[in-house]
Parts: sequence; C-alpha cells; structure tokens
Amino acid sequence: MQGAGEFDFGQHDAGLGGARILDPEVIDGLLALGGDDDPGLLGELIEMYLDDAEQRMTVMLAALESGDCETVGKAAHALKSASANMGALEFSKVCLELE
Repeated sequence: MQGAGEFDFGQHDAGLGGARILDPEVIDGLLALGGDDDPGLLGELIEMYLDDAEQRMTVMLAALESGDCETVGKAAHALKSASANMGALEFSKVCLELE
C-alpha cells in the first residue's frame, strides 16, 4: 500500500497563502482505514466527499443569494467537518468562517 508520504503534497498555493491543500497525515490515515483489504476505499471516500461538497456548495450559494444565513451556516458546518475528515484543513477553516 502506497502512503501519502510518497506523493508530492508540497506547498501548493491555491489562493491559500502557500498552505497545503491536503494534509498528508490525514490521507495516510484514510489509506490505512482501507488497508490491504480495501485499497479502493480512499477513492470511494473522495468521490463521496466531492459529490457531497458540490451539493452543499450549491445550497450555500442559493442561500447566500436569498439572504438565508441559517442555511449557509448549516451547510458550511457540514462541509467544514467533511473537509477536515478528508484532510482539506485549510478549506475547513474557510467553512468555519462562513459558519
């Protein structure tokens, strides 16, 4: 099983001031979760996260346009937690600010 340490996570600047986009320690934990029994688990988790994130972002945008701060906060809260679980810690911090 290949660990996240074998990938170049480097300091990718995606408008985050040079912060890492993904935390390799979290990715390693997710890889270990599947282990040798389910090496495709990480891919499945990523697909589920991306699907969920897209839906929550759509909800947040609509709520922002209509001035529904409560819905923005609820969607941001869920996206914050999911992002942290997937190692997108900087994005999780952005969601915390929206929350």
